[in-house]
Amino acid sequence: MNDNNNADNHSSSKKKNANFLARHKARRFVIQALYQWQMSGEPIVGIKEQFLEHMQDKRCDSRYFAELISNITQFVPELDQTFVALLDREIVQLNPIELA
Repeated sequence: MNDNNNADNHSSSKKKNANFLARHKARRFVIQALYQWQMSGEPIVGIKEQFLEHMQDKRCDSRYFAELISNITQFVPELDQTFVALLDREIVQLNPIELA
């Protein structure tokens, strides 16, 4: 019985690690997509689709990526207002990487 518990714990641990890595990759792709959006001025919908297509074979949490992109781009003014209070300079002085 103890061996089964160890096997279950190991399996559960591997699954959690895989989920963590998939979400980590999704967050990295979000930063890249936001950077591309800001630099190119292209509609986010096309960029999102491009990234989702690219992620199909990357063991990435594409649903999480899509959710983050949708929420971030929908609430840019609110997010900017939140960060303004924390900045040591005007938001217009941030470089594209900092904005992403």
